[in-house]
Amino acid sequence: MRTTACLFVLAACGGASTAPKTATNATPSATPIQPVATTGAATPPPTIEQVCDRVDELQHAQCGAFGRTLTLTPLQCNQMFTDKIPQEEVAFRAKTEVCIMKPECQQVSDCLADLSKPDPTDLRECSAAGDNAVGVSAAAYAQRNGSAARKFTDVKSTKADPIERCGIENANAWLATLTCSDGSHPITDGPSAESYRAGNVGKAGRCNSIIDDYRVTCADSTTEIFIDAYVCPK
Repeated sequence: MRTTACLFVLAACGGASTAPKTATNATPSATPIQPVATTGAATPPPTIEQVCDRVDELQHAQCGAFGRTLTLTPLQCNQMFTDKIPQEEVAFRAKTEVCIMKPECQQVSDCLADLSKPDPTDLRECSAAGDNAVGVSAAAYAQRNGSAARKFTDVKSTKADPIERCGIENANAWLATLTCSDGSHPITDGPSAESYRAGNVGKAGRCNSIIDDYRVTCADSTTEIFIDAYVCPK
């Protein structure tokens, strides 16, 4: 599942971070990130060294998740971009590299956020294998698990039967609408939901997609919420 970019794209794969969790979409740093100088009419693809140097710059500038929920050593970064990956992920990794090399923090954040959104023109059938989102009818999407939940205590989910949403951003926004029994909102907005993500539990659900695991504590209870963020209405 997009293994190369999973730590970068809004923690899209739900992997555990190596620093204390904060909102992944934190306000980008005002510190400009200088672009890599290139010459000629066409810009050549960046080298692994350039990409990892840029990651280090982003971490020092605390751009979005970089240096906050995401910290990588040069060796870890190099391994991430040189590890052998399935052929279908090669193009996605290249897009991730392009995002990282954007000259301004906001451009980097926006570009990576766009990569996390399901492509409405590339939805698979539930029975088909793949990592792209599943397309279901509008009627089926309206009846998906979790559609009627208003409080955390309303949420009933398991790895095998997760809440279904269309995209990580959509899932986080939905979590922010839920309240504790006393009416409080521990998740104040979509970006802050990232601090409640425990990680992912692998592929499951009715369409065998990556399932994210969130754990939300209220005054009277802790709710574990499993979310399949790869189910979208056609």
